[in-house]
Amino acid sequence: MRKISFKYTGILAVFMSIFLVSCSREPIFTKTYSIQNPIDGTYTVNCTAYENVPDDTMDVDIIYNEEKIISIFTQFNVYNYPIEMIYLFEFDSCKYYYIGYVDRAHIMITHENNNSGMKNKKDDFYLNSKYYSSSQDYKELSGIINKNVTSKDIKEKFHQCNYNPEKIIELMSFYGEDKESTT
Repeated sequence: MRKISFKYTGILAVFMSIFLVSCSREPIFTKTYSIQNPIDGTYTVNCTAYENVPDDTMDVDIIYNEEKIISIFTQFNVYNYPIEMIYLFEFDSCKYYYIGYVDRAHIMITHENNNSGMKNKKDDFYLNSKYYSSSQDYKELSGIINKNVTSKDIKEKFHQCNYNPEKIIELMSFYGEDKESTT
């Protein structure tokens, strides 16, 4: 009986050690850089990576005009650094941003936290058409985008920034009518 309990105590000690190591918040890597575009100016991106088990993680904070506007918690790798950023519009007290990465793009929606006034990440939509048909959320997002901006405006903004508007235009056309086509 003692051998069994000693065995379980040893296993428990190993798991507790792994848990404690994974909970440590000592940064293993930090990086600060800027994303600039001719429409918005400069966004500052602060990345801090942490060693965790089984995967290393990273906090990404995006700052605009000395105010943190977006915080993202993600896996630590080269593909999770934002490289494109543009403000799209504001609707219903939420701000809509396009964020481009090396291999994907997102629409990020922020809102003000009533308690602190700080803007927090509200929702994150991965721009990939395989998700559009399976989600009511994407249909609603497409409708909101179409009500607030035209595909012509998106194309012009993205062209000025040398960004590819293909993914957001695809979402806009997937549901609803573009405002341009109704006039």
